[in-house]
Amino acid sequence: MFKIVPDQTVRALELMEGVCDVAPNDIEPEVLPYLVARANVSVNEAPGTTYQYLMFNFRNSKLQDLRVRRAIAYAIDRKEIVRSSLRGTARLASGMLTPENWAYEGDVASYDYDPARAGRLLEEAGYPLGANGMRRLKFIYKTTPEGGRLAETVQAMLRKVGIAVDIRSNELATFLSDLDQGNFDLTSLRWIGINDPNHYYLVFDSEMTPAQGGSNRGAYRNPQMDALVERAMHTIDPSTRRSIYAQVQQLAARDLPYVSLWWLQNVTVLNREVAGFEPYPNGSLRSLATVTLSPPTATEPAE
Repeated sequence: MFKIVPDQTVRALELMEGVCDVAPNDIEPEVLPYLVARANVSVNEAPGTTYQYLMFNFRNSKLQDLRVRRAIAYAIDRKEIVRSSLRGTARLASGMLTPENWAYEGDVASYDYDPARAGRLLEEAGYPLGANGMRRLKFIYKTTPEGGRLAETVQAMLRKVGIAVDIRSNELATFLSDLDQGNFDLTSLRWIGINDPNHYYLVFDSEMTPAQGGSNRGAYRNPQMDALVERAMHTIDPSTRRSIYAQVQQLAARDLPYVSLWWLQNVTVLNREVAGFEPYPNGSLRSLATVTLSPPTATEPAE
């Protein structure tokens, strides 16, 4: 039986009390230590393919400046967010494809936390620090209530390098409508279960805007990227595709239509009576078809 439990606290309580048997990827990281300590619950963690990223809107002329985008990337302490907010349940990402993917390319530009370098890039871009410690840079960050914590973290980190961020939170339908219409400067989203690298065509080809049925919400445009992803889409030979997508990943890391944040781990909380559950990288629940559930321990009849 599948049960929808919207409240995160109630989900955890029902697991602890044995009301529910399996909770796949829907337990907040800060609750996991409490569940790990429970004798009747086990936590299964495995590499996942869910990709979290920060997206830029290229309709904003200030974000068209690569120095500004790179400064933002250097200003975000991804390791600290994974350590503190995600409790280690993620791997730092270098791009959309995980190392387990056949087309993964790891030799790409990276952006470790370096606020001093971020400051230098902003100076070069013509945005010096003012007397109040801020620069002439202010961006609108769109999010949902569920993404509010990450939005506030990014806001605080960018403020340290003099960038102001105004957070606007809306329910999901309004949020997605705003993104499709280009009504944002910054936002963070997830791609879930990416298997085929052709996904790069859907999100980075300049023609693949929401109006054209694609997912290039940031209006990113680079003729070199267009040529690569369109060539890959019409190529059958696996080794040639692999070579093209290596170039795609290297260009994406240099040009930064997205700031790659992390790949989320698959974290499944199980009643210890459940046996045989195998997590899939894309979060599939297909192994529920083969799990077994031990019968409850018999109780002594009342006298």
